[in-house]
Amino acid sequence: MDKVNRIIDDKRRMMFILEEDYYYITMRIMIVLIALKCHKKPFIDYKKMGILLEALKSDMNNRLMCKSLRREVLDVFDREQLISLYCHSKSNNSVVKRIMFFLEKKEYITFEKIEGKAGVNILLTELGYRDFVDLVNEQENEIKRINCILQLLKSARYIKVESLYDKVFGEVRKWED
Repeated sequence: MDKVNRIIDDKRRMMFILEEDYYYITMRIMIVLIALKCHKKPFIDYKKMGILLEALKSDMNNRLMCKSLRREVLDVFDREQLISLYCHSKSNNSVVKRIMFFLEKKEYITFEKIEGKAGVNILLTELGYRDFVDLVNEQENEIKRINCILQLLKSARYIKVESLYDKVFGEVRKWED
């Protein structure tokens, strides 16, 4: 019976991939924006969101990212996982962008063009804050995860995307070019 339940669970997981669920990703985006108090000051350059979303996906990702930010020595397995995390964070950008456009149309966020640069800042509107703050506060695990990252990376809201990639992924990025 236990084997049958495992097979059913595996099939359910194959049919529903949580990382591709727009509601799931939207909630994670709102958790980040509310934790960073982006209803008061803008989140500079939405491309950083992919990295922060990866930290929220699991405790393992969060621990690894915190370990990397603390500049702790990473073993071979941690480095492999960090490479995977890096790739996933880069691939998140297109989905994040689509969700951001949706949130803007619903007037939960506004975009601000960065003068002289190709980036876009995000500001959480009062409507977005008011409609999501209670839902976000119910997400205890994710709040703990993002707070862990924010303690180590106090400049998360305004740091440049390249600087954030360097801080989190350091040596791992060297093979990118």
